[in-house]
Amino acid sequence: MAATFLKGRSILTASGDAENSEFANPRKLPPRQKVIFYYLTLVRRSSQRGLPRKPNQTPLQFEETLRTILPEVENEIEALTGSFVEARYSKHEINGEKVNLLQDFWKRVMTTLRNWQGRS
Repeated sequence: MAATFLKGRSILTASGDAENSEFANPRKLPPRQKVIFYYLTLVRRSSQRGLPRKPNQTPLQFEETLRTILPEVENEIEALTGSFVEARYSKHEINGEKVNLLQDFWKRVMTTLRNWQGRS
């Protein structure tokens, strides 16, 4: 079976082809893919709100930028980023209970981004 990862909302194989050309439903994804989905959605929504991740920024550098701009959810951003790095670069199993907590963090960050008015 080909390794899969998420790009936007589509599940892609390592070769870049969309599997079944369907959008990813995060409820149906395995824990590792859910974590990646949450982080990539955070990056996309941040960009839509005027907070794009620069091409040369690492996830940790982008985390620092977001935490400075959105201090009310800095712990949630830190947890999402750390979990993304773990899910993306480790091979060990990702705990499903931890992913449920991350979903709550993700929702809080998405709400904060939605309400963000470009304040500095």
